[in-house]
Amino acid sequence: RRITWIDKKQFLCFLEEIDNLFVPHLSSKQPLNCFCDKILDLGNVLVVEVEQTIVGAICYYTNNKQNLLTYVSLVGVKTDYSGQRIATCLVREMILDASEQGMKVVGIHTNNTIALNLYLKCGFEIISSDNSIPTRFYLERKL
Repeated sequence: RRITWIDKKQFLCFLEEIDNLFVPHLSSKQPLNCFCDKILDLGNVLVVEVEQTIVGAICYYTNNKQNLLTYVSLVGVKTDYSGQRIATCLVREMILDASEQGMKVVGIHTNNTIALNLYLKCGFEIISSDNSIPTRFYLERKL
């Protein structure tokens, strides 16, 4: 389901729970409440819930109307729910939503090899990579 401002507290709790799954941690880039405010104000959030608790989410922006580029800023699933294709479902739903909004390309950065393989299976192509450790990739998928 799509998340709204009403769900901010629950979404923020989810972000706090998955923060340490990212390298570097999400909170090292900006306070999680600021990220939460920004994505809820300017972007889109789709979630998967189990018993009214968020277990997976994808956050993305569809506001680049000049280049018709959707940018995914986060795909996250709680550790207890990994391996259940939740991230795959979220990526596919985001692709459908972005396409329905008239977007032509989806872009995403990752330094996670599991996520990289997921994106490649969902039709993304590696556009560039850097020499950091771990390697950071930029991928795109045409819609």
